[in-house]
Amino acid sequence: MVGARRVHVRRVRTRGGVRARRLARRAVRAAESPAGGREVLQRSARADRDPAARSRHMFGGAAADAGKPIWCEKTPFNLLCMDFLWELVPEATIVHIKRHPVAVVASHVDQPWAPPTVDGALAWLEPVYDRWLAWKATVDLTARRYVEVKAEDLAADWPEQRRALFERLGVDDFATTSTFQSHRLDHRHGQFDRRTREFVERTLGGVIPAMGYA
Repeated sequence: MVGARRVHVRRVRTRGGVRARRLARRAVRAAESPAGGREVLQRSARADRDPAARSRHMFGGAAADAGKPIWCEKTPFNLLCMDFLWELVPEATIVHIKRHPVAVVASHVDQPWAPPTVDGALAWLEPVYDRWLAWKATVDLTARRYVEVKAEDLAADWPEQRRALFERLGVDDFATTSTFQSHRLDHRHGQFDRRTREFVERTLGGVIPAMGYA
């Protein structure tokens, strides 16, 4: 019986994709389970059909274990799938902390996981900005649980800006361990020479004002 199930697993694997591989691994574990595989696979399939419950269980459980009533997931590319996130968690508030695009490019070329050249960083970032701005133009975010704030404003007066941000989020203010500090943002201003900065500004000519910067 186990051998027959393993043949089925190999067929599942040939379909490719993350989900197929995940189901295949579950099938192996289920087939070798003393209790039998059918019930285990049925439970897995139900969980896959309810990603909202799955996300609440995963993140909410971690928050509860840490004694926290609220959890925050801060992957930057979440910005490109906000409709999906609200579908998963309708009560979620999305906080978009933005930064001057030139400083974002400067930061990227210093990161080990990002392209190390200005041209590479621009090729990486420009499509992201374009996709975000194109989507934003099609929706009314004033009616959604969405907060947009500049990192530069937060750093200018973190205690006061934090209080205002937390008030908008409906949570009590408290002194956070991590803070926004101006010197940690301002040091990017002199990273590029004049010609490089002008090149970046030309390349992102439409993006910079669209993101609320001069």
